[in-house]
This record gives sequence, structure tokens and C-alpha cells, in this order.
Amino acid sequence: MALWNSRHRGVAAGLVLNSPWLEFQATGFARELIAPLMKLGARRNPLAPLPTVDPGFYTRTVSSGSDGSWTYNQAWRPERGFPLHPGWLAAVFAGQDQVAHGLGAETPTLVLLSTHSLLSPKWSEEMTHVDVALNVDAVAHRALSLGDDVSIARIHGALHDVMLSEPRVRETAYTAIRRWARTLPLPGA
Repeated sequence: MALWNSRHRGVAAGLVLNSPWLEFQATGFARELIAPLMKLGARRNPLAPLPTVDPGFYTRTVSSGSDGSWTYNQAWRPERGFPLHPGWLAAVFAGQDQVAHGLGAETPTLVLLSTHSLLSPKWSEEMTHVDVALNVDAVAHRALSLGDDVSIARIHGALHDVMLSEPRVRETAYTAIRRWARTLPLPGA
């Protein structure tokens, strides 16, 4: 959405991003090391299967079949995520690189993130109240590259998808959105 917004300036009055994948989980440096390999793989065989790296913890935190509270069609979001391919990952890295170099967006933007990440190969009960998919500190830092009017709301107890967190956490997020939205200029003003 951030890349779309930068290509369609003046269309959106405001932009709310829910845990956007603005930076690689490790670091920007790690992305810079891996991106050329993915780019090469994308040219040679963009649909080649890559090893699955999702241990299923995100699904465990949101699915009512585990520790979460949401019932959804798992064909739309499989337990261990969708298969990864070099073409797709190369496109993600290219987008993250664009963000890293600055988008210069003029649209007021609110980025919602958990206050903590836990990226681990071993399950922990703490994962039911943190982001298990992204390094939220790296994303918060990278969010500053989106434009000149960026607000970051760190939501205590939020999951990776802030809006799939428990009700009290979602209400905190909605309150942050309402507070931020009141600062937007009125249309036509």
C-alpha cells in the first residue's frame, strides 16, 4: 500500500498501515546480502520452491483451532504460510529497498505495530501477545522513510496483525487510529 501510495500521489487523504513488511526480519544489511541471490533466482526460475521458514506460530496465535480466537478459511492463509518463490521474494526485497531509499510520500501515514517481536524457532506462550513475523523495531525505524508525515503507534500486547489481537488490544489500536484521524485536514479544506 505504501508503494501504491507513492505512485498515486494525492489520491489518499491518509494511510493506515497495519504491521507493514517494510524491512526484512533480520536487518536491512541482511536484506542487501540476500536480495541479489533472490534476484538471480527470479531471473533463472522465478517459481522455484524455496524452503518453508514459517514454523506456524503466526497461525497458532490467531487461529481458534489453537491459541487464537479467529475462525477463517485456512486455504486463504495456510498454517505455515504460502509457498515462497524467488520471483516473489525478489519483488518484496525490491519494494523494501525503495522504502529504504525514501518514498517521499506527502500523505499523512499511521503505522500500527506491536511493541515487541519474538522471532524464534521455538514456541513460547509470550508469542500470543507479540509480533512473531516481523522485527517491529526495524519496521518502526524504516517507517520513517515513508515520508514527512509519519506517525507510529506501538500497541502493547498486539500480534503481528494488530487487528487480529484480542479485543482490548484492538480497541487501543482503534483509539490510536481515531486520535490520528482527527489530525487529518478536512477534504476540500
